Amino acid sequence: SLSCLILTEESLTRKARRKFTTKNASNPLSFLSLAAKSVSLRALTPILIAQAIPDYDYTSRSFYRQKFKWKVKETSNLMFCNQISGIIESFLCPENSMIKLLGVKATTQLSCVLGSIQDFNAAFTNRPESIFLNAFLSPFMHGRTAINTLVSEEAKNLSIGHGELAASLANLYTPLRFCLPTLFSELFANFQKTTPQINFIVTGVTQLILCGVIIPTTWKTLKPLAEKVETNYGKVEGNKD
Repeated sequence: SLSCLILTEESLTRKARRKFTTKNASNPLSFLSLAAKSVSLRALTPILIAQAIPDYDYTSRSFYRQKFKWKVKETSNLMFCNQISGIIESFLCPENSMIKLLGVKATTQLSCVLGSIQDFNAAFTNRPESIFLNAFLSPFMHGRTAINTLVSEEAKNLSIGHGELAASLANLYTPLRFCLPTLFSELFANFQKTTPQINFIVTGVTQLILCGVIIPTTWKTLKPLAEKVETNYGKVEGNKD
C-alpha cells in the first residue's frame, strides 16, 4: 500500500479532483444524501438496486448439483464458458459500441431481457448443456455500464468526486449484501423439494419488472441525462475516427 501511494501517479486532472472526507464515506446513508441533491440520482436508485439483486443469489451451484447431478467437472466447464464469453465481449461486443448503437435505455432493457432469459432457461430447462448457452448471452449485456455512465455524469454535474461516489454506491448496496444472501438461501432451503428453481424465478421476474416498469417509469426524468451521455459517446467515437 505504501509503495502504491508513493509510486502511483494521480490519474485525475487537477480540475477533476474533489475533496474527500472519511465522514461521508463511512455514512451508511451517504448515497441517499447524494440522491437528495438530484432528481436524476433519485430516479437511478431503484434501477441500481434492481440490477444488483441477482448478484446475491449464491445457490445456483447447489441447484445444478441437485437437478443435473453436476460435479466439479461440469462447474469448471461452466466457468470456462464464462471466460470465453468475456473474450468474445472484448473483441466483438464492446460496451461503448453497444451503447452508441442502441442508446442507454435500450442497452439497459436488452440486458434485463437477456438476464431474464438466462434465469428462466436455468430454471426450467431439462437439458444441462443449455446452461452453457447462458454464458454466450452475457457479451450483449451492458446494462450496468450504461446506467453507471448516467450515475457518473450526474455526479460530475454535482461536483461529486470519484471516491465519494464509489463509497456512496458501496453504502447503497450494504443492506442488500446483508439481507439478500440469507433470503435466497432460505428460499432455496424451504422450496428445494417442491420448487428448487425459486431463486431463478425471483431474479428473472425482477429483471422483467426492471425492464417493463421501473425503467419506463423513471425515464422521463433520466432522458435528458441519457441524451447527454449518448452525445458524449458519439464525440469520443468521432475523435477516434
